[in-house]
Amino acid sequence: MPFLTPCCDWLPHSGDVLHAAAECASDAGAPPADVAVMLQRALDQGYLLALRLSRGDTDAQLGVAEVRLALARLAAAAGDGASALALASQAADSYGCALGRPATMGTVSERMEAQYNFACAAANCGACHVGLV
Repeated sequence: MPFLTPCCDWLPHSGDVLHAAAECASDAGAPPADVAVMLQRALDQGYLLALRLSRGDTDAQLGVAEVRLALARLAAAAGDGASALALASQAADSYGCALGRPATMGTVSERMEAQYNFACAAANCGACHVGLV
């Protein structure tokens, strides 16, 4: 089905746009619950959909990780330690999957950023009882 190929190319970017909109809303003072809904849309309508069509899409895998870490921080700020721990763990797993394919990650700088974010997500798995940094 050649008509699906272009979709695979733009779906992670769809997640990027929705993720950026959530960050802008957060910076503008939107309620955390609204930001969480926007982040979930970035996952469902962007990154996860792209992964369903192409499991090897590293950009989508990194987007999943970034959004889950953002959701973990929101959950921790709301006092929901169990959700924060689960989301931080999922984020660490997603970063780990992407880092397992370093040749698909672009520049050295992008790989280093992903490694740093992976370390943050992994550290947050143990820090959920005191809140995510």
